[in-house]
Amino acid sequence: MSPVATILRLAYLVLATAAARAVVAQILPPSAARRSRLVFAACGAVALAAWLVPLAGGHGMYGTVPVVGIPLRWFGNAWLVLCTLVWTAGLPLAAADRLLAHRRPDAPPESPSRRRALVLAGRALPVLGVAATAAGTAASFPVRLRRETISIGRLPAGLDGFRIGFLSDAHLGPVTPPERLRRAVSELDDAGIHLLAFGGDLADDRGLVDEAFAALDSTRAVYGAVACAGNHEHHFGLDLFRRAAARSGVRFPVDASFVLRRGGAELRVVGADYPVTRGSEDREAAMERSAARAFRDVRPGETVLCLSHHPEFVDFAAPRGVALMLAGHYHGGQVALAGVPLLSPLWKHVRGRYVEGSTHLYVTTGVGHWMPFRVGTPCEAVVVELRAA
Repeated sequence: MSPVATILRLAYLVLATAAARAVVAQILPPSAARRSRLVFAACGAVALAAWLVPLAGGHGMYGTVPVVGIPLRWFGNAWLVLCTLVWTAGLPLAAADRLLAHRRPDAPPESPSRRRALVLAGRALPVLGVAATAAGTAASFPVRLRRETISIGRLPAGLDGFRIGFLSDAHLGPVTPPERLRRAVSELDDAGIHLLAFGGDLADDRGLVDEAFAALDSTRAVYGAVACAGNHEHHFGLDLFRRAAARSGVRFPVDASFVLRRGGAELRVVGADYPVTRGSEDREAAMERSAARAFRDVRPGETVLCLSHHPEFVDFAAPRGVALMLAGHYHGGQVALAGVPLLSPLWKHVRGRYVEGSTHLYVTTGVGHWMPFRVGTPCEAVVVELRAA
């Protein structure tokens, strides 16, 4: 992770703690507000240590300190979620309380029942925040098996019924152990997949990169496993992942492609790089350069499967005749109400199926996460079956 991203993450942790404390202090009675100061200071310090201790020990932002690392990181993540929930949910209550406290001298006296209701809401806020954090953390554990059938025009007969097991965003590290990835791979194998595809962000711990590729390589799929690069691969350097992939036998194309043959038909598999930008560089320009490299060997009329960590790469894959693109990156927004991700207005392709021209796109919610909190957006392992339209 870049120094700027590290500073921003730590700064948000401090600001979220301070904001949650300010909201609670505004709403609660003075005696309870004073007691909360010590709680927030102590818990905030421990949460900050969850990120600073690995950095100080040379383990990196996502590294794990032996013995205390995993429980420390779990607490740090849970505290960050809790503070975010408290300050966002409590801000309207704090604003209402401040307005009542600054009434005009000639205004009617404040209703005791209204003030009492506000105090009760303030006292309930931390409790509800803890409950929501616990529920969201528990919901982040199960991995759901999802099946999708994609009908593709002019699909060669040899590829009709071809099944791709798709995983993405494992983020192996303090909150996602390698065994979780191995179980997901095994479940896809039991579904009879022909190819295992992984959509980037494989590991958040340098020490787990080899084990992560070994988990992918454990697949029983006839055509083995292929993985593309995500932004977290760039955090540690692509060479680290290239070497680990070569040792495992997992294909790891970075703006490159290869061909699979089945029943006399060919499937071109393209692996797009993640569009890392520097300075004022435009992301779309980076994607265009990546696409020019990734599709350089594609011949007209080929059936093309594209793996890209970033879903918006579809805008550059579709004009090049890609039949199916698989992506991840957003974790489905991690929070959704009635199936609609809360952050969907910010992104064009967040989760599920899309069609861009003649290109089908599936964006997975991912099999893991670096922040263990999900509501209405379960982790998933996906079986994508190709059928002739």
